[in-house]
Amino acid sequence: MLSDSPKLSVDELYARAMELPEHQRNAYVIANCADAHARPELLLRLAGAMHTLVQNESPGTNLAPAISIGARLGRYRIQSALGAGGMGYVYEALDETLNRVVAVKVLPAGSYDDASRTRFRREAETASALNHPNIVTVYEVGREGEIDFIAMERISGQTLHNVAGGRPIALRKLTQIATQIADALAAAHEAGIVHRDLKPSNVMVNDRGIVKVLDFGLAKVVAAGPANGRDLSLAGQIAGTAYYMSPEQAEGKPVDARSDIFTFGSVLYELLTGTRPFQRETLHETLTAISTAEPEPLRRLRPDIPAVLERIVEKCTRKQPFERWQSLSDVKLILQDLALDLDSGAGRESRRGTGEPRPNGRKWLWYGMAGAAVAFTAGLAGGVRLGRPPASPAVAAVRLVTADKGLSTAPALSRDGSLLAFSSDRPNHNLDIFLQQVGGGEPLRLTSDVADETDPAFSPDAARLAFRSEKDGGGIYIIPALGGDAVLIAPKGRNPRFSPNGKSVAFWEGREGSLEPGSSKAYLVDFAGGAPRAIETGLAWARYPVWSPDGNSLLVYGRRAVAPGAASEEDWWTVPAAGGQARSLRVRDAVRPLRVRRFPAVLDWYLGEDGPEVLFAPDGGDTSNLWRMSAQAGGQPIGRPVRLTHGPGRHVRASVAKTAEGTMRLAYVDETLNLDVWQQPVNGRTGLADGPLRQLTNRLTPEMNPSLSGDGKVAYFITERLGVWTLTRKDLGSERERILYSSPQFLYNARVASAGSKVFFSALGSDLMAIPTAGGAIEKLCVKCGAVTGVAPQGDRVLFEPVHDEHLMMFDVKSGKTIKLADRGDDHTLIDSGQFSPDGRWVAFHAMNNQTRESVVYAIPVSGALPVPKDQWIPITRSADLGRDPAWAPSGAPFVYFTAEKDGFRCLWSQRLHPETRQPQGDPFPVSHFHSSRLALRGPSSSGNIISLGGGGNQLVFTLTETTGNIWMEETMRVQ
Repeated sequence: MLSDSPKLSVDELYARAMELPEHQRNAYVIANCADAHARPELLLRLAGAMHTLVQNESPGTNLAPAISIGARLGRYRIQSALGAGGMGYVYEALDETLNRVVAVKVLPAGSYDDASRTRFRREAETASALNHPNIVTVYEVGREGEIDFIAMERISGQTLHNVAGGRPIALRKLTQIATQIADALAAAHEAGIVHRDLKPSNVMVNDRGIVKVLDFGLAKVVAAGPANGRDLSLAGQIAGTAYYMSPEQAEGKPVDARSDIFTFGSVLYELLTGTRPFQRETLHETLTAISTAEPEPLRRLRPDIPAVLERIVEKCTRKQPFERWQSLSDVKLILQDLALDLDSGAGRESRRGTGEPRPNGRKWLWYGMAGAAVAFTAGLAGGVRLGRPPASPAVAAVRLVTADKGLSTAPALSRDGSLLAFSSDRPNHNLDIFLQQVGGGEPLRLTSDVADETDPAFSPDAARLAFRSEKDGGGIYIIPALGGDAVLIAPKGRNPRFSPNGKSVAFWEGREGSLEPGSSKAYLVDFAGGAPRAIETGLAWARYPVWSPDGNSLLVYGRRAVAPGAASEEDWWTVPAAGGQARSLRVRDAVRPLRVRRFPAVLDWYLGEDGPEVLFAPDGGDTSNLWRMSAQAGGQPIGRPVRLTHGPGRHVRASVAKTAEGTMRLAYVDETLNLDVWQQPVNGRTGLADGPLRQLTNRLTPEMNPSLSGDGKVAYFITERLGVWTLTRKDLGSERERILYSSPQFLYNARVASAGSKVFFSALGSDLMAIPTAGGAIEKLCVKCGAVTGVAPQGDRVLFEPVHDEHLMMFDVKSGKTIKLADRGDDHTLIDSGQFSPDGRWVAFHAMNNQTRESVVYAIPVSGALPVPKDQWIPITRSADLGRDPAWAPSGAPFVYFTAEKDGFRCLWSQRLHPETRQPQGDPFPVSHFHSSRLALRGPSSSGNIISLGGGGNQLVFTLTETTGNIWMEETMRVQ
């Protein structure tokens, strides 16, 4: 066969070959494709490999037309051709209804059989089920006459294949790209979807570096049941592109998410080196290499690669699925931390030619995921002691102790380190106390109450455990370590700790987070019996007592008593066990450089190699690691804080013990906090719950600050992914989501006018903004005013919390004026969560005392003289109930819903009001209880406006914090 032209592009050759009978296509390519590198790929495409191109990277491509320019498909008018492949042709089109440019993929009439058409529609259904900023958004799946089409977001940019250009990519750019790909695939895997054809040409990168993963045409829904399974491929068939297949794909075996993880590793290898890891001369040799061969070592091809990146690729591309990383969410976290190191300059230079980043506090202790014990040097383990070098090097090993999907937390080691007690919700939905040997074996369940039990603590001889139970108002109990009846020893007590001699138990009573004098106090109770007695410290408040290693002193977290108006800060204080004046350790200056959100309490006080040391966990927000500091009883801290754990995660509870062999054991929990939007149906007449709770969002990223449309059919909320905050709309009937607005800055509440057509919100700059509920242009209403809390039914008035002087403020949209509705009265009070009643005549809000954390829900009329004097505020709750987050009944019935801690937990309550005066009638009643540590309204992340209780159509929406986590064990020993 003679060559048509020596200068035809690959896509032109592909298009012309497809016009030929099938048996002539390969011969045509061999005769006309002079590029030895492109020829095998073109042959693979002709053999059925999928290839999607949604950006015109070859402007001169001559496509075999599937539809003419100017034609219409539904509401889309075709404007130009973009590319071909991957089950169809792709065009740029104008959505004439919404006036936006889209990409339309079409399957030409008469070109494919029924199975191909089914697969085409499956691609659309699969992609449309995913809503993620790094996955191409599918707008519509349609059919016009005999033509099937998919309308999707138009991506401007280049494929990752073209970005790389066959050359290695710079490390900083690579980590940014790889993190986004990992996040996209993790979201797909969480939805039960496997891509199965990830490759550089199926990833787009725009000019701002935002990644979009394309072409779920080969995706397999792994979690689909018999009725809705949509996988059309059969065992024994090979699907995907050969260079990037996993071994199980190459062998025609069933695949799951771990197949994508292998492919992800292959793509990373190529981006790092410019070379495909398993490419050979022929297809057969390539498939054989994928199943049997190891790629050229990364460091040999690119010596500057950090060890952690080499580790990611090596573990992704292991032949057996069970040996790979089991979740790309974990890989994403590692990549994010590496990116931070590179951005801070830690990765600019290599250490002694190894390519490892210089240490800056982000070491990789958690290579040992999935239970593998990993050895590290003393520097990496955080075990190097300050002041003098160790006599011999320390080696640390980290292993996973529990592997539960729920919450396992509050680890406690016995004095000799042989036993581990912890709290877990593994058997049901509340926390119970478990005991197990450190060497292994099944844990023994010690409690089985319907209330949470947590904070276990061993007696010195490990014969008994003290713990906190939430039953009957809460208190401290003692139980034999091998099981038996629990005995209450301290009603209302929290965080028990046995003295080193076993004769006493220290604990505290009071309110978490309150700064009011007398709000918490430390106590001792004799184990032999007797009433608890207060530890006289001379402090305004004290909590979290821990014993010194010698048992002579206690360390508490507290604040000094000062005259009203005088400055006083939290600190660690030591006090004699017999009572006496507390003495400050003055550690604030040492802890402040750790950039903590709040001053930390001490978790343990133990005897380290260089004397007494304290263990603590500064709360850094998304991540919290464990640190230690030398501290003598009654003296000053010695040296600086030293980090013990590293990497992402919240390491917030821990225990330390030293074995008889001299091995130091550190047990800690790695917690994950996740925020999701939930819905509670309510009865419009009674105000009671009218059905079970329903979870509206379910991702590993935070979804919060919700609001409902007036009919209750559409929810609006704020979410954050990869540092991008979005205002998202979700149709509750179809489950379809749509991003209305994106910002690199934090976004506050989404508040929709119940009878209006706009959503109101605020960004980090505290501007009041609005956007149409269907999307469109942003309207900036008020610059640097504050955070939106509520909107009048017609959208003509907006309630907001101002940046300073937290009065109850309103913005009038028509006049552009701000109006004070209520004055807070003093500097210790802040007013928040203002909400309009359904008729717009009343506003409910809560006023909170910043020192005591006590809060009261009030209602005021807004039709008379303003601001409304405080003596005319109508109290809906009592100060002791800690009422917050009010929301009027969406039906217009005379009820106000709110959150309160009337029973010791933050739960959802309702109060009936007089229809005219809005005075409370009768007692408040519960709507939904949240008495679990796993799923709660009150949690480390559920503060401020995050809960955002609101309603519409006899439905309430709000944010719940789900806490999950597992126990890890780090063992450090000296190498002789």
